Amino acid sequence: GAAEQPTNVPDHWKPLHDRCQAIVDEFHIPCLAVVVVKGDEIILLDTIGVCDAAGKQAVTPRSPFYLASVTKSFTALGVAILVEEGKVKLDEPVKTYLPRFTLADQALAEKITVRDLLCHRHGLNSEPISMGEAYFGNMTEDRYYRLLAMVKPRGQFAYSNLHYTLAGRIIEAVTGQSWKDFLAERVF
Repeated sequence: GAAEQPTNVPDHWKPLHDRCQAIVDEFHIPCLAVVVVKGDEIILLDTIGVCDAAGKQAVTPRSPFYLASVTKSFTALGVAILVEEGKVKLDEPVKTYLPRFTLADQALAEKITVRDLLCHRHGLNSEPISMGEAYFGNMTEDRYYRLLAMVKPRGQFAYSNLHYTLAGRIIEAVTGQSWKDFLAERVF
């Protein structure tokens, strides 16, 4: 069917296509896209699967994908660019860049560093912030910082979105651009 046809895959990339097809089949993944870039050139663009619930519309290179937590790697790269430029220091407290940064544990909030955020070191989490930013789009800065003040750090590693929404705000504070615009300009 359409889901099994490679998207113009050269013979030497066929083993990768076949492996991806096996993953789609084994894990019942509706679709995936693979792109390989070397320098400024796309050397492979392959899509596998379907992108509609009825299973009739094959995924194409123009099909939208929800990136979800992949944006964390882009945000970390944005922070790394600012570190290389001397505009951000990884071991500097977050409060240096975000004076409004506070938590339920104010003493810890004074010590948490940019590096801590990137490593998820203190287990900061807030479902209301994550939901408001990622799904509802109704997060104002005042609401964000009001909810942030209620966050109780776990005191140990815990993966969460909050660390990276804070890192994004550091990018904004340092550059004067939204983190999205900064990444679009400097990364993409």
